[in-house]
Amino acid sequence: MESKTAKQSITLALDMCGMRGRFTVRDVAEEAYREVSVESLSQADQREAIINFLMREAKSQMKAPLREDFKEDYFKKMPEKYWPVIEKLTKTICVSNGKSAYHVLTLYAGEEDWAGFLDVADVMEKKVVAAKNSARDVRDLLRSNSAESLFELFTGKRVQRQAFIPRADMEAA
Repeated sequence: MESKTAKQSITLALDMCGMRGRFTVRDVAEEAYREVSVESLSQADQREAIINFLMREAKSQMKAPLREDFKEDYFKKMPEKYWPVIEKLTKTICVSNGKSAYHVLTLYAGEEDWAGFLDVADVMEKKVVAAKNSARDVRDLLRSNSAESLFELFTGKRVQRQAFIPRADMEAA
């Protein structure tokens, strides 16, 4: 069972933040958090929220540099010419694409794993180039039509931003 009210709160929060101007994902989540309690979520959504929280922490640790104690112990045992390469490594590398991508501890990655890592890097590089081209095309489209936004281009009306009044200030007033 889905938590429909949470999804609706996020939709509303996204619209509200978007009407104020630039925003972060955290801004949207903070806005929606004011309307949603953990108890109002279905068990499946509670589980998903916890899993997402734990996944974010796991990703953070996976991207962390190799432990200092490892560097201190093992750097001494390898020629200095390898130190600059090893110094840049993270705890894990990603060896496949997709939502359920596989990772390998850097210390145990073999030649096949490093080849997979290079394939992932190639895919990411292509995505960055495509995103850059799309952004350039939209920017040029707006410039050539003297429009400030796609909304203006579609409707002929300029975007009117809402004034941002933090909820705490509104409640105190």
